[in-house]
Parts: sequence; structure tokens; C-alpha cells
Amino acid sequence: MAKTKENTLYFNFPIELLQGVISKQKSLQNFLNEVLYFHIYSHSKKIEDLAEYEETDLQRFERSAKFWSVKLGNSKTAFKQGEKIYKNNTCKVFTGINSDIFWDFYKNVKQDFDIECLIMFLAMRSIVGNKREVNTNKAFVTARMFGFATIGENIFNLPFTRYHWDKIIITLETDWNLKYFSSLGFRGFRIGINTTLENIIFNAETSKAKNKKSELKDRKKEILVKIRNSI
Repeated sequence: MAKTKENTLYFNFPIELLQGVISKQKSLQNFLNEVLYFHIYSHSKKIEDLAEYEETDLQRFERSAKFWSVKLGNSKTAFKQGEKIYKNNTCKVFTGINSDIFWDFYKNVKQDFDIECLIMFLAMRSIVGNKREVNTNKAFVTARMFGFATIGENIFNLPFTRYHWDKIIITLETDWNLKYFSSLGFRGFRIGINTTLENIIFNAETSKAKNKKSELKDRKKEILVKIRNSI
């Protein structure tokens, strides 16, 4: 996997399209088709020169596909699927896949590990959003990998071990431009994409120091209240 290029185009889509992929209830190809059709349909609704053409929604969809150099096997079927996802979507959390990576996965056979790396990266990208870096934890990332915006009352069990998780993280760091840092005394971990590892570590340690001061302050208040109540 080549390193991601941040200046390339992205196909943005609601996180709920990830549902079923990591558990293998939805195939990679079906997932990628949904992403593609949603992206084309969404783009067709935002074309600036809509008023200049007397077109049907299907024709605009086909024009949008041509704009993205996408050859549709059955444009009517693709249009209906894109329209259905677009209109039924209630999820406000989006993520995005680099177009180069998209076509690499779309056209080439991928191993389970490659797919797991893709899903975890998309989950983490949805958490980072427009920020440079954020604090998060394994439970939240896992929920996003399963296609859910929040953890809620759901229990998400990944189909691999902690060792396997760490292996994916290392691959994302070396090949996917992910910046990741975790240390003792730090809740969860800190991740970023459009930033440097130095910034990630500095901000993580700064956050940890602030948490320690806050916890010490709260502890002093508890002791003070306890003493005053006993006098």
C-alpha cells in the first residue's frame, strides 16, 4: 500500500456504510459500490450548472459519473442504489476514502488484513474529522469500524486479538500516514493525520499533565469536604 496523498480527491460517505464489512456480512465489493454510487449521486445533486441543462436525475447522475471517469455497467441500477442511500441516510458522521486507495481496493484482490487496515483507517478518519488530531480510545474506534456513530449500549467485538490490533496500527503508521501515540498514564490514545508525530506526542503529554493537575485538584476538594463534614 502506497502512502496516502493528502492532495488527492476523496469519496466522502456516511459511516453507516461500514456496517457489516468488518463482520463479513457485507462484501468489500458491495461496500465499495455503495460508496461509489453514493458519491456520484451526491455530486450530481451539487453540480453548479444544474439550471443550464434540461436533464433528468438519471442523466445528471450519468454526467457526474463521466466527470469522475467512472464507467457504469448499469446506470439505472447504480442510480437507484445511490439515490436510496442518499435519501435514507440519517447519519451525520462522515468519513472519506482517498480516491487512489479506493480504486486500488476496487480493482485489485485484497487480503483480510488489507481490508481491516482500510476499515480502521476510515473509522479513525471519521473521528479526526476536520481536526488535526484528537484523543480517543479503542472502544470508540471499534464502534466506528462497525459503522456506528456512538458506542451507545452496543457491544462490539472485533474478530481479532489485541496483537492483531497493534499490527494494524503499526501498518497504518508506516503506510497510511496515521500519527498515533499512547503512553502510561494517558487515557486511550491520540491520533492525527494532517499533523506531525512530534505534535501528537507533545499535545498528548500536555493533555496528560493537565489531567493530573485536574485530578489532584478534585482529590483535594474531596478531602477538604470530608474533613469539614467531620468537624
